[in-house]
Amino acid sequence: MHEIEAGGKLDGICLKGCTVTLDGVNDGTYRLPEGNEIVTIEEGVLFYEGSVAAKPEEQ
Repeated sequence: MHEIEAGGKLDGICLKGCTVTLDGVNDGTYRLPEGNEIVTIEEGVLFYEGSVAAKPEEQ
């Protein structure tokens, strides 16, 4: 499990897909199936921003 502080960033931890859970948010569990998704979290809401062109292990 990884905890991220406000303004924090994590790279390369979800390479084979993972689940993101936002504490204190109803229905705050999100599945990131590919491992190349780019997301942001603002005020307890997860936003999908897109994905990198290829998964890191494919580059």
